[in-house]
Amino acid sequence: MKKNKKNVSAWFQLVENKTDFKMIVHQINKYYSFTNPKNSPCQDFREEVVLTENDNLDIFIKRFGEFEFFIGVKIYTKRGSKFDSWIHIDGVSQEQKLMKEKNENHPIFDRISMTKLFENHCKKIDFDLEMAV
Repeated sequence: MKKNKKNVSAWFQLVENKTDFKMIVHQINKYYSFTNPKNSPCQDFREEVVLTENDNLDIFIKRFGEFEFFIGVKIYTKRGSKFDSWIHIDGVSQEQKLMKEKNENHPIFDRISMTKLFENHCKKIDFDLEMAV
């Protein structure tokens, strides 16, 4: 995918690197398992996202700030589909920006970020959140 400036108000679909997306979600899940051992329905859904085959996932992303994203994921199963959404704050990109400003070499530069996935592996789509549910 071409890297370009993307419209903040538009919806995009992740069309490549779903495994990297699932790795980010897995890290979120690990964090929440330490801070809140009782799973919420959204946390249960994100756990399922990580375990779902890439071909059975549709991932929708809408950027609404420098590091803020609205994420919607549809999982396809033999019994139909299910959808959930959440707000993602891209702490990896925030830290990368800070370290770059300080001219520091840091392991954070080796991490994949939601911003990189959004900028490099998404295509603009016509998407209505209400229709996805």
